[in-house]
Amino acid sequence: MACNRPGPPNYSLNWRSTMQSPCLTPGWNAAITAALMAILPGCVTKQAPEQKPTLEQELRSAGGFEWMLQDPESRRAQILITEIVKDPNGRTQLRSHGYRVDAEYFYPASAIKLCAAVAALQLIETLEHTHGLADLAKAPLRIEPLFPGDRAQTIDDPKPPKVPLTVGREIRKLCLVSDNPAFNRLFDLVGHAEMNQSMHALGLNSVVINHRLSESRKIPNPQAAAGVSFHPPGRPPILIAPRTSDLKFANSKPGLLVGSSYLQGDGKVDRPMDFTRRNGISLVDLQGLLIKVVRP
Repeated sequence: MACNRPGPPNYSLNWRSTMQSPCLTPGWNAAITAALMAILPGCVTKQAPEQKPTLEQELRSAGGFEWMLQDPESRRAQILITEIVKDPNGRTQLRSHGYRVDAEYFYPASAIKLCAAVAALQLIETLEHTHGLADLAKAPLRIEPLFPGDRAQTIDDPKPPKVPLTVGREIRKLCLVSDNPAFNRLFDLVGHAEMNQSMHALGLNSVVINHRLSESRKIPNPQAAAGVSFHPPGRPPILIAPRTSDLKFANSKPGLLVGSSYLQGDGKVDRPMDFTRRNGISLVDLQGLLIKVVRP
């Protein structure tokens, strides 16, 4: 038997990964744990292994995808499908199938909100451990003014019934209805540098979170974060001072200049939009973060 160690995965072919289960942080009361994906090195016998169709071959044989397969570069097509399987010994594995995975940059839009939810829960756990508290995600939250003419935010919804702003409710709105203001509040809670660094610490090195979502108001430093305070019943407030981040995170994938023109303010700019410093995450890291959450 000859044993060949493969190099980095080619996502046009099938590959397998084993599951490991270290916690994101010890004792996470939110029950979100990490499952790190590692390529399963395999031993190849002298007999030719079974050749299974690639995802591209499957798409071609299925029909209906010719419009994409004829010009995938201009359509910036990327596909990553991962299934849960068991090996002959009954151990759970992940088997992934990809087509043009991470061939170029793609803008994650609201998918980046999962990063904010995980980073916020990590911060909550750290504060609970430091201050000897529990259920801090349910404690009333106050976010100080940051934008000109702004007021402190303390109420979850100005319409009746008025309930206190909490991290738990913000994460619920973020995940259930893709609420942009909820993401922006978590951006203030965690901070620009801290949110990026928390994702990088999980091995998601492609993550770039540089801006809020659907926020047209201007401040001198868009990466600044407002002061925040928790108000647990019967306990002194927990204060988080305003923060300013000077860290420069940038996307490095190909294809960062997109389109031929875009709208800015009331006018049209006749050049491609530059996504170098826009929010970003690779398709592999985006799916990897989801796996860390749902398959601890």
